[in-house]
Amino acid sequence: FLDKLLNEGADVAVAAYRQIKNSDFLVEQTESAINAEFFHGKVDRVDGTNKYVRIIDYKTGTIDDSASSYYTGQKIQLQLYMSELKGERIPAGVFYFPASVDYKSDDEGRFRMKGFLNGSEEAILCGDTNLSKESDTVKSEYFPAALKNGAQVKRVMDEETFMDFVDYSVHVARQGCKELKEVSIPNRLICLGVRKEESTQRKSRKVFE
Repeated sequence: FLDKLLNEGADVAVAAYRQIKNSDFLVEQTESAINAEFFHGKVDRVDGTNKYVRIIDYKTGTIDDSASSYYTGQKIQLQLYMSELKGERIPAGVFYFPASVDYKSDDEGRFRMKGFLNGSEEAILCGDTNLSKESDTVKSEYFPAALKNGAQVKRVMDEETFMDFVDYSVHVARQGCKELKEVSIPNRLICLGVRKEESTQRKSRKVFE
């Protein structure tokens, strides 16, 4: 079991190294705390160039990168981090890195990051220097995008749309904070399906336990 665990860790480390090596990005921050006006958190990794910045979150479990989870405000963490960290640079992507080995998957896409990204040609080439117009490679090994044959996916957006997409997370977070301040606690519990008397009973049990 220990040998298997060590081998898995080595595979993940090599995959992460190759993604950095075959890009124009450099690792700028790891495990960095973020203390913004209305949210706090910790970002696993921030990669940057002079022009672009991307955020990577390591995931060992199930990855939910669906658009519906984002637009309903359930999964806005990485976009919020990007809004705080990008400064004057252009967002290149917000990614989940699958930091566990799925031996049932094909080797080619086993460590391909999931998430949303800037689909401009310059940004894509910055993230994967193995891609080029002259290359036979259709799809990036490292993230879900390509330069030709229309092999991009829904999570790839033009640069302006992607910047607006990131900014949307700030709007959602601010609106959520506003609603939490305006709605009383009993009413909020009712909205969540908890009756007032149930809430009171739980508080009483907690006090006397």
